This record gives sequence, structure tokens and C-alpha cells, in this order.
Amino acid sequence: MARATAMEKVAGALDRLGIEHGEDIGKVLCPAHEDVKPSLSVAQGEKGVVMACFAGCATEAVVKALGLKMSDLYDRKKGETRVTGRYEYRSPTKPDRVLFTQVRREESGVPGKRYTCTPQGAQDRILRKLGALPLYNEHLLLERPDDKVYLVEGEGNADRLNAWLRERGKRGVAVSHCNGAANWRPCYADPLARRDVVVVVDRDEAGEDWAAKVAADVAPVAKRLRFVQSATTGEKDDVVDHLDAGYGLKALVPYEPADPPRAPTGRPRFVVVSAADLAAPVPPMEWLVKGVWPTTGFGVLGGEKKTLKTYNLMHMALAVASGTPMFDQFSVPAPRTVLYLLGEGGQGPSARRLQRIAEAMGLPLEDLPLFMTFDPAPADTPEWQDAVSAALDTFQPGLVMLDPLYAFHPHDIEAQNLYSRGQMLTELNGLLGREAAFVVADHFKKTGSGALDLDSIAQVGMSQWADSWILQRHRSPAQVEQGDFYLEVEFGSRQWGGRTWEVDWHLGAFDDDTGEHDGVVKWDVRPSNGGGAGTARRDASSQEAKALQILKDKPEGLTRTDLRKLMTGRQEKREDAINALLDKGWIVPNNVEGKDSSGRKRTTTVLVADVEKITGHADV
Repeated sequence: MARATAMEKVAGALDRLGIEHGEDIGKVLCPAHEDVKPSLSVAQGEKGVVMACFAGCATEAVVKALGLKMSDLYDRKKGETRVTGRYEYRSPTKPDRVLFTQVRREESGVPGKRYTCTPQGAQDRILRKLGALPLYNEHLLLERPDDKVYLVEGEGNADRLNAWLRERGKRGVAVSHCNGAANWRPCYADPLARRDVVVVVDRDEAGEDWAAKVAADVAPVAKRLRFVQSATTGEKDDVVDHLDAGYGLKALVPYEPADPPRAPTGRPRFVVVSAADLAAPVPPMEWLVKGVWPTTGFGVLGGEKKTLKTYNLMHMALAVASGTPMFDQFSVPAPRTVLYLLGEGGQGPSARRLQRIAEAMGLPLEDLPLFMTFDPAPADTPEWQDAVSAALDTFQPGLVMLDPLYAFHPHDIEAQNLYSRGQMLTELNGLLGREAAFVVADHFKKTGSGALDLDSIAQVGMSQWADSWILQRHRSPAQVEQGDFYLEVEFGSRQWGGRTWEVDWHLGAFDDDTGEHDGVVKWDVRPSNGGGAGTARRDASSQEAKALQILKDKPEGLTRTDLRKLMTGRQEKREDAINALLDKGWIVPNNVEGKDSSGRKRTTTVLVADVEKITGHADV
């Protein structure tokens, strides 16, 4: 709203009271007493308005009757700055706690307002910690969950509207946000979810731009959303002008916001590149995590069941967010914001895991630029895409994680249709990995060799799409009850090659009461020897796991010959695996009485899995 001179303020006050006056005011009826003959002189002075009531009314009484303040009689000098508002932003859940105070300053003769925050830097700290700033008066939304919400431009306008509502005993809460209309954030839509929202738009270009942004972010979440403007039609008029003119809220004029301008996403497509451009120097590949993932990498973390895929992703997330080496081995050149979309497990258990891993890494979890969601949804739904796009715009992550893929898989995409799956993964990467590294968690096939190969991923399309990968399997049977897991992990990429490592996790004993492992989290990482005895041990472990699974599916047992036939691989490897399981006592011989084809009694020896012994070991 344009700044009025002192004389314009007095003229406006007289107009509201219905008191006639000349262009330069002159003598008018005095509003401070019952005047029948103009007795109040109003004139322009050197510093502002000079007034005198010849009936003896004090200037203070006249000013009060006009609905003004004494300071309104003075014109400020050009360049003079004064504080025009102090607005306390309170914790939505603890309203007695002031998070920061927004101070508005205006300079005489200079359009616009300047905002400062005290304590200095408080808004940035809250954004880093919580990922969002509160609305002005957001705590009132929690206190009055059923009231209509009026979203206005500027804290002063919100205060004026709330005062108007209180004076008339009307229900409703007026809210705003800090730093002016140009600084709307998508996160401001969150507290407006499932509310009846009325947006009061200022009559200027900045208000129109603001309304378009509000519409894009609030429309998907609000129960009801309407846009209105002041019934007064002056340039820059707002809700205060509307109320000052004597209008009520029912007189607000409907407004239709324009579609928000959409920023271009990603690089232009189908651009023809010349040979000269191709001959130009190419910047070297940059690492997100050195030896693990490039900054522009997109792909999969896949593995067998219970190979701690989520633990490894969480460790990677914490390493990237903090700039701390992953597994104390793989350096992070620069910390980056992480957005982790987790579709299973829930917030509570996930928070406990993160806290334990962060503690083991020596990191203050609460200070890290790590942001998570915990709601699964088909990735092709507008609600999910809008929410994720808003998070991407707000946090600008350098790494996005989606865990697991099946929790976000669109319903109408066939898991075994290569072309539709490939298109889905490409579209996901276009949405989530626009300017960030992108990691999807997925599972290995339940049947198969369990080899560290992209073709081991359960559903089609991943091996064709992935640019980078982390593949993992059990190196030897896990000791689940003790919390010990022995993994073989391959970090690879089409950009740089790959390498295999042995990763041991020690999570502490499993607590049946909490359903979680308890104790100090530890890990041990070393390069895989790539062959020889190590490969032989891994192959043997894989054969043993297959044999155990077959016997668990056949609780009545199988003869040694029948078991060997159902296993795959070289015959001597199958024999070695059966002998190893017998030596460990994980399978035991059992004599079964029966009859042969001629009806004579016959004793057959079958091999049976000892379920009690193998419980808590390999996931077979």
C-alpha cells in the first residue's frame, strides 16, 4: 500500500466520518464535540498537519475522534527510517516460546518495506533444523482447529483482521508469513491442510504473483480454498483498506488467481550437438561419495532379503548430509542436503535406527540437512508428485532416496513389462533426480543365483535404466539374534566401473520387547579379495542357503540324492554344501520306515532341517 501523507490520513479519517472538507481541508466540523458550525481548522504545516479547535478541544481528543494517532499528523523526512512493526513468530506447539521476531522498517520517500529478523540468523537455523518456517499466528490454528483461516499479505494485516474479528465476536484466524509476498514458501501450505482457507490478495502485481504461488501449493491440501480482494479498488489496496472503508468480510470481492509461472525443469531435450562441441574438454566426473556414487548418478541399491538395505541407505544419507566418510572408508567431498522418501517401517522405528547410526558416527542428527517422508503412495498420483516437487523446490537436495520402490510403484504399471517399467523409472528420475543424485531401493529375486548382478533385481527394467548401483548379498549366514550381518557389497557405475567390498554390520542383540536390535552399532569394511578362497567361501555359503531353503520347504525331509537333484550348480559344490550343513548340525539324518514296491519293509534315510538350530541365522 502506498504511503499516505499526514494530510491524506486526516482527509481519509474525515471521509470515513462523513465530514465534508475542501481539497486543502480548511475549516471543518470538529469530531470531538457536537459541532454545528465548523470550528476545527486543519492546515498544512512545515512538519505536517496543524489543527486547532476554536471550541477548545485538545488536539489529542480530536486526533482520537478521527481514529488516528498523534504520529499520523507528522510527515517524515525523505530518507528517514522508522520501525513500523514488530511481529513475534511463536512455536506452533509451544506458543509461549518465541522463535524469532520479525521487524519491519520503512524509509520515508522510498517505496517498499525492509525486514530484519532477531535473533539474527534465526530463520536460517530453523530452516536447516526443521525444513520449514512457521506461519505468523500458526499457533492459533492449533488452538482453533475448526475456524476459517484468512491468509493475508503481511503480519500487520493479519493483526488488524484478527482484532476486527475479536471486536465483533466472529470466528476465524488470520495468518501470514515472513519477508513479504515475494518470499512465499511451499512449506507454508502444510499447516493449511484440510482447512477452509480464504486468501485475501492485495491489488498489485506482487499480490497477483503471490496468489498464483499460493494456489499451486495450497489447493492440493486445503479442504476449501477461495481467493478474494478488497472491495475498494485503489492501487495496492488490501484488507486493511477494505476494513477502514467500513466493509465487512462478506463484501470481499472474488478473485481468480492466474496459473503460476512454471520454471523449466532440466535441460532442453533433443538439442543437436555438433562435432566441435563434442571435441570440447569434458569436465571430470564428480563424486557424491568417492568410490560409491557420482554426483549425477541414478540407480539402485538392491540386495537379498535382510541384507540391511535400509541401514546402508541411512548410513549413506548421514554421510552425505554431514560430509563424513561413509563407513569410515569412502570420503564425501562436500556435504549436501538429503531428501529420503521412505515407504515402509514408519517414523518411529526409522528415527531410532537413524539415531543409533548417527550416534555411532559421532554426528548431531538434529543439526543435519536431512529430510524424510514416511507415506507410501503410487508415484504417478498428482498428490504425491506435487508434494515431492514442493519438497524438492524447498530443500534443493543433492541426494534423493526412494526406499523401497514397490511402496511407490504405480498400480497400472506391470512389474514384468520392460517398456512400461523403463518409462516409469525414467519419469521418476526426471522428477526426483532433476539436479540431484537419485538412489532407489529394490529387492533381488527370491529364486536365482543371488549373484551381484543387476539382472538379479526382482522386476524388469532396473538393469537397463540404472546408471549406478549398490548390490549386496549375504557373504555368510547372518546371526540375526546376535545382530551380526556379513555382507558382500558391490559399488558400481557406468561412469567409473566398480569394486566389491566386504561389509560387516554389528547391530547388537535383538530385543523381543521392542522389536529392534539394542546396543552399540558397529561396522567393519574391507576390500573383497575378488576370488580364490573368498569366492569359494561365498559360493559355498550360497549353496548351503539353497539346501536349507529346500529342506525348510520339505519338512518331511528328502533323501540325499533328491536334495542334490533340486540344488543347482556343480555336483561337487552341492556335495560340499550338504556335508558342511551336516557338520554344523543344521541338517540331520532321520530314518523313516516305509515299504518298497514289493510291499516289504524298508528303512530310508532322509535329511531334515533342524529348524531350532538355524533360527536366527541365514534368511533362507
